[in-house]
Amino acid sequence: MHADCQPSRRRNPVPALRRPKGMAGTPPLLDTSAPQGASLVALPLSGKVMVSQQMSGRLISSFPNRIDFPAMSKSWLERHAPKLWCPPEGPGRKRRFAWALNLLADPDDYRHALIWQDEAIAPHIPIFNHPRAIAQSRRDLSAQRLAGVPGLVVPLCVRFRGDSLGAFEQAFSDHGFRYPVVVRPCSTQGGRGQLRVDSARDWDSALSSRWFGLPHFMVQYEDCQTAEGSYLKARVVFVGGQIFVRHVKASRNWQIHNHASGRLADDREMEIVEKLEASQIFRALCAEVASRTRLDLCGMDLGVDPARDRYVLFECNPAMSVFFPTRPDQTPAQAERRARLQRPIEQALDALIRDPKGWVVSLQGVQDLPGVRTALVD
Repeated sequence: MHADCQPSRRRNPVPALRRPKGMAGTPPLLDTSAPQGASLVALPLSGKVMVSQQMSGRLISSFPNRIDFPAMSKSWLERHAPKLWCPPEGPGRKRRFAWALNLLADPDDYRHALIWQDEAIAPHIPIFNHPRAIAQSRRDLSAQRLAGVPGLVVPLCVRFRGDSLGAFEQAFSDHGFRYPVVVRPCSTQGGRGQLRVDSARDWDSALSSRWFGLPHFMVQYEDCQTAEGSYLKARVVFVGGQIFVRHVKASRNWQIHNHASGRLADDREMEIVEKLEASQIFRALCAEVASRTRLDLCGMDLGVDPARDRYVLFECNPAMSVFFPTRPDQTPAQAERRARLQRPIEQALDALIRDPKGWVVSLQGVQDLPGVRTALVD
């Protein structure tokens, strides 16, 4: 269920930050040499969070499109990087920190908070998953950034406001799309609100969506069906430049989701994972994507056809589920799969978050990327 929590200050446009007199460049409103870090969090612009009830009766909240760290890292983070709300109020305004972990993974959900991070935090303070790189992970901007990666099919993607039949039709015609296309509301995951438009007669289906009137993405549909008639989706995780295949799902339908029907037999999944890891084309395109994102932690979903070395981008951003809790009833085969596909990612990320000198902002920098306020103009 949803819980509404809509403080008006978070729904107002973000004002430009004032530069103190005599200071050039971005004003470092938060600056420190303190050893402690901070985990940067915020309410989504919708003001809504998910609330669920545990078997004990305890209510817990869940924020959309937020990075979740593995269990092995959480106790360390609680001690060394307590949460800091963006923008902070009250005592939080005087909080001092030397480095920060940005937990906000979606530019549409957290635009205002990302602007605040970009403009208020002193440039010399390293930020894991810097807000400028998060801004560039918006689906349309990501498609532009990844276009031309050798070996990767990157479908055309544009952002528009779907508030009339004409708006959908105009986005289609103005940008040179061809049928079929996929349209989906911004800031949703898991295929919610997503639909495929196969002809001009299908546009009416977009008008009955609960997301009608909100910003949408239109994506050129690119077929990735294998010769056997299956659709395969691989999830790849980038951690500080390291590349991991997290899982492979299968479907007889073009929409491939992470439910039980999408599970491959463990031996078949491992066979495909090993083929991907052995493919020089696949390894090279993943390395190029990781470099272009400028993110410390990022996921990429793509349609894969290993037999033909064909790879189609679905999405590339840090808002993907990667770490799943251990099930008390897991079988030995499930434990082995977890050790093979999840444990190495957990270990790599746990090491990376403790080493700010190894973050992208320290190694490559992000100052050549557009500011968040500029990048996320509608």
